[in-house]
Amino acid sequence: MTVAWSSFLVASAGTMVLFAFVDPSPVAALLTTLEVTPSRTALYSLGFLFLWLLCACAAALSAWLLSTPPAGETR
Repeated sequence: MTVAWSSFLVASAGTMVLFAFVDPSPVAALLTTLEVTPSRTALYSLGFLFLWLLCACAAALSAWLLSTPPAGETR
C-alpha cells in the first residue's frame, strides 16, 4: 500500500508540473490525423495514469531492492 500511495502523490505533483509547461491541445491536434479526437480531460487523465504507472514501477523496484532477506538467508 505504501508503494501505491507514494507513487500516487508523486504522480499528482508530476502531472501538475508537466501540464504547467505542456498544453494538451497541440497533442490532441496531432491525434486528429489518426481519426481520434481525445478531449483535453482525456489527455490529462492519460498523462496522470502514465506517470502513476511509471512512479509505481520505480517505487516497487525501490521497495524490492530495500527489502532485507530473513535472518540466515542470502539472495
